[in-house]
Formats: sequence, structure tokens, C-alpha cells
Amino acid sequence: METTIGEIILHDLLAWEPHLTFVSPLAVPAGIPDPLAREVDWVLTARSSPPMLPFLRGGELIVLPQRIVQETGIPFARLVSEITMQPIAGILTEAPVPAIPDNPLVILSTDKIGPETESELNRLLASRRRELLQAASEVDRLITDALERRVRPAELLDALSQRLRTPISVLTDDGSVLFSTGSGADNVPADARMSREWLSAPLKEKQTLWLGPIPAHNHALMRMTLHRVRESVQRSLDRDATTAPHGTARVSALNALLLPHAGLQGDSVTEQAFRAGIAPGRILHVALAPGSLADSSLRRMLAPLGESHEAGHVDGYRAVITVAIPAASGRGFLPETPRIPWIAISAPIDTARELPQAARQARYLAALIEASAIRVPVARFSDEARLGVYRLLYDSWGSPLLERFCSTLLADLEQEDRRGLLRETLRIFLEQGGSFRLTAEALGIHRNTLTYRLKQIRSIIEVDLDDPHTRLSLQIALIARQLPDPPM
Repeated sequence: METTIGEIILHDLLAWEPHLTFVSPLAVPAGIPDPLAREVDWVLTARSSPPMLPFLRGGELIVLPQRIVQETGIPFARLVSEITMQPIAGILTEAPVPAIPDNPLVILSTDKIGPETESELNRLLASRRRELLQAASEVDRLITDALERRVRPAELLDALSQRLRTPISVLTDDGSVLFSTGSGADNVPADARMSREWLSAPLKEKQTLWLGPIPAHNHALMRMTLHRVRESVQRSLDRDATTAPHGTARVSALNALLLPHAGLQGDSVTEQAFRAGIAPGRILHVALAPGSLADSSLRRMLAPLGESHEAGHVDGYRAVITVAIPAASGRGFLPETPRIPWIAISAPIDTARELPQAARQARYLAALIEASAIRVPVARFSDEARLGVYRLLYDSWGSPLLERFCSTLLADLEQEDRRGLLRETLRIFLEQGGSFRLTAEALGIHRNTLTYRLKQIRSIIEVDLDDPHTRLSLQIALIARQLPDPPM
């Protein structure tokens, strides 16, 4: 007898009563339903005199002590076969079981069967049914209250997860996490549908509701409430979709995702992105371009990266979030000579939670371009070879560590060189590999003038400009001083 959702099954009884052990069948052939998924309604003890069993309605667990077997004089295997012709859940006997039939009959064992075994198990079943009904009623009240207050899907899932004490997740058809509580979504295995630790229910838009991992003792409550939970989550998702932002409100919502001070964190970012049209599980980029650039030109330029979503302005630049289509990688080739002044593109990311960091990368590149520190029409943060030392310095951008490094080497020179003439001379000298001729030509000055300036520099900072390690440290410090101020 197969279980229906909401009923107590043999699996539950084994989880609640540790003295019971499942001993048969020893192995369940492929394609055969799980024998422990049978509903267990009540417990009855067999008698040695006819009739051994009263009228059965189905779903009974029959207690068959070894003394009854001895009193009847019928071999255990034969007696079991006769009893299991009835619509029962299974048989409980004492260990060791004398002979286990080679069929899918359910035989449980315990160390000792006493006069109170039947009543104790029935009391257990009755008390657990009351507890389950009470818990399910509490879940119903929670859902009703949440839907009346029109809470967002993430808030509903959090409340349900806490009440059920089980992680709840909503995944897309490709396995991407749309919503999740706890660590459930991070652990959904590929064969979760075959595991009792997980329950799932289909949602609209090719999404799936997952509950798990579920402790064995809590599985009955999960089954009993699954349909109601699924129904409430779907209603919340449907209502959320109807209130999703459009037009300028959508642009503002996407813009907020790029700013770390917007107050969004963790799953809230994922939810906000989804409501604004950013599908989960896709490769994303943040791109910045001059504020005066036409939308059509920017979209054509970014087409190899996927769909473009207008995200307002950041630092006065046009901001766009690109979303790779499912069949593409989102790392497409962009022309090196675009029909736009320039464009700054973050490294690819695979979750909306990283949008603030991606926006920071694009802001860094845009500021370098505006300051003429880098001269490329298409600056991609992932192009480390082209960015060179600027990519290395990004990780320390705005940090006290980088400030101390620069101040240690340049503080005295910055104090004495108010106009920056000596620093510019030193920078060009280092860029030209210490060549007097090339440096003088680059600066448009006489070699004697260059010699005088270098002498001034040496007297101020007291360093050996002939030492390659010193020159490298000074060059990095001077480059770092050219970095734009980090965003607040």
C-alpha cells in the first residue's frame, strides 16, 4: 500500500521509535516501490487461535511474537505469507527473525515484544498525529497571515523555513538558485528526487520548490504541509511578478543593485534583480560608458555579451548590466575599435550578489580612462595583460596599506614639489627605463636640465635611482598616486 501525502508511513515510525529495525526485504529491486513508504494506520497483535486477525481495513502493522508462531505450529515464513495476503502495512516480530521470506514483504523487528507493545505503539501513533495536525495548523495560520500582509517571497520562505525547521529553496530549470534559506540550495544533489532527505514540488515558469535536507523525524510534517507551502509560494511569486518595477522604476531598481550603500544584502539582491528582469544563473557584466552616448550605440557594442539592461548612471557614466543568454557564455568578443569613445567592462560574474563589486571594477576602469592613465577603447577588467600594474593595484585601491606604501616613498617629494614638476620628471624617467636621452626628449628639455632635476629628487628622497628595485618601487608608487579616488 503506497502512502499518500500527509499520512504516517513506516519510515516515520522507524524514525520515531529507535527500538524498531527494518529487516526485510533485504534489498528492493529496481522499479519496485519503497516498501517503507506504506501507510501505517494502527497496530494489532496476532492471536494463536483462529481467527488470528480481526477484520482489517488496511494499513495495520501486525505484531507477531515468536511465541504465537510456536503456539500455532506453523513455520514463520508460511505464517508471514498468509498474513501478508491481507492489506497490511507490515509485520513486527522479535529479533532474530528465524527466516526472512524472499519477497517485498515488510518485516520489522525489536528485541522484545511484551503485553504493552501494541498499546505503546498505538499511543505513539496517536500522539504524533495530534502533533502533526497542530503543527500543520500553525503553518496554515502563518501562511494566511503572510499572504494577508502581502509579504515578499523571500520573507515568506524565511518564515516557513523557521517554522518547519527545514531549508527551503526555489530553483530554476537549470538549477540556478532564485531563493534560498539556510544552506539548502547549495546542497541539492543531482539525485535529490531519489532521496528521502528532499521533497520537491513544481512551480510555474519551470521553477521548482525544494525542501531539504529533511531530518527523518520531520519528514511526515514536510509531506503533510508540502502542498500548502507550494501553493502559498506560488501565490507570492505571482503577486510579486505583477508588482515588478517597469520603465524608470526598473532602471532605478537596477541602479540600486550596483551601489553597495543601497542597503541590499545577500538574497535580497538576488530577489531584487529577479524582479527587475535579471535572470539567475546567467553570466553578468557591468559596463560603463560616457554619459552622452546613445542607448542604441551602447547596446550594439555590448550585444556579444548578451542582453543589455539599462541601469541609470554611476559617477556620471551610463551604466548597463549585460545578461548572457542561456546558450551563450557571456564572454563574447568585442571590437577593439568601437564606434563609441570608450567603454569599461567588469569581469564576468555569475550571481547578482556580486553586482556591487562588478560595478566597482567598471568604475575603476572608467576613471583610469578619463584620467588618460590607460588608453584603450575597450577596457575589460578581466584583461590583466593590458591592465598590467593597474590590475594589481586594484585590490589595494583606497586601502591604508597602499597609502602607507606611497607615503613612505613619496611624502617628502610631494611636500617639496608643490607643482608636481619633479614627480612628473621622475615618472617619465622611470618609464623610459632610466635613459637620459629618451627622458629629455619626452619632456622636451635639455639633458643638463634633466640632470639638475634628478639631483634635486635625489636630495629630497635620498634614494639610489640606479638600483632597479628602488626604481620599481618608486614607479609603482607614482602610478598608484594617479589612481582615481575610490567610490564612497
